[in-house]
Amino acid sequence: MVNRRSRAIPFKGFTLIELLAVIVIVSIVSLITLAAYRSLASDSRNAVAANTVSIALDNARAIAIEQGKRTMVVFRPVRTGFDTQQIAVVIATEMSDVHVNPWAEYELSYYHGQPEDQMGMRFEPARGIKPRMLPAGMMVAAPVFTIARTGESGDDDLTIQQDAWLCQSNLGQIKGRDDDESAGVILGIFFETDGSIRSSFTDTGSSLAFVDFNGDGAQRVLDPSSSLQNPYRDWCLTSTCRPPFSGSMVGGVPEPGVDYVTSLGITAIDDYTGDIFDEGTLLYYGQDLDESEPYVMVAPFFAIFDYEEAADFYGGHLSDPETGQMRWSDPGARLGDIDAFARSHGRVYHFNKHSGAVSK
Repeated sequence: MVNRRSRAIPFKGFTLIELLAVIVIVSIVSLITLAAYRSLASDSRNAVAANTVSIALDNARAIAIEQGKRTMVVFRPVRTGFDTQQIAVVIATEMSDVHVNPWAEYELSYYHGQPEDQMGMRFEPARGIKPRMLPAGMMVAAPVFTIARTGESGDDDLTIQQDAWLCQSNLGQIKGRDDDESAGVILGIFFETDGSIRSSFTDTGSSLAFVDFNGDGAQRVLDPSSSLQNPYRDWCLTSTCRPPFSGSMVGGVPEPGVDYVTSLGITAIDDYTGDIFDEGTLLYYGQDLDESEPYVMVAPFFAIFDYEEAADFYGGHLSDPETGQMRWSDPGARLGDIDAFARSHGRVYHFNKHSGAVSK
């Protein structure tokens, strides 16, 4: 019988340096993988958003030509949870009623050399066409070429900033707090009845239009003096209004700075001295709550961008070390950050002015 002697196999453990090296390598690989995943996810959301917008633009242009109605594609934030939202891509067609805004003489008086009230149009969501939703986190930005403010005394030589890009509101960060994120706008692409792209209405020279999302014939405006339980006031701009489901119905056109306050962080420049001033008193452009129906900012071109990525990049939802408030509660900071990010990271869409065809 053969005796076999078992031998213990010596085991050598890892040193602390070796363990630390492994941890560092695993951490680096994880960070690279996470960055790659985020990049792929962002690319996927961009592709879906681009396809969604392209379909809506094609449909809107077809409606404008076939029905002989001016048509807009508007980008409107819709709350999907307490602090979440998505951008609804809504196709809207013109209604027959037109109102006059006596507070909006600045834009036309500057270009035409004489005071003139601006005409405003009412649109409603196209019947039978369900709004399409952009992927969560995606937004649309565009320059402020068509913004108008009131003709205040002593500022006739001031020109509103024309090269800053704005985007939609983030309703999830607007909760009635002191450091709420500043409001954004509702952007729109406007098709004439021949399918061409315009930044103003050919028969009036104005660019004022709002979408009557609730179909009551009135413009729904956030009333700064009302309670949170009933924050809106419906302004019957013409004689076509119907009783509202909520809020209160009043006649006339709301007065800027009195019946509402809009602050977007843009600037005005003195044409002679080059001095920079604040934006002055703007018309109702800012979407400050879910059901607001501000004037649409008609854009000649636009960009799709990842809003969440922009907020992370600039720390938009972090507290400012100097003020202690959220960075993007300052309209100027939000405007500047979105402007820079949309220009550098956005997917820009241009149009053929005459045919309305989209080009990237």
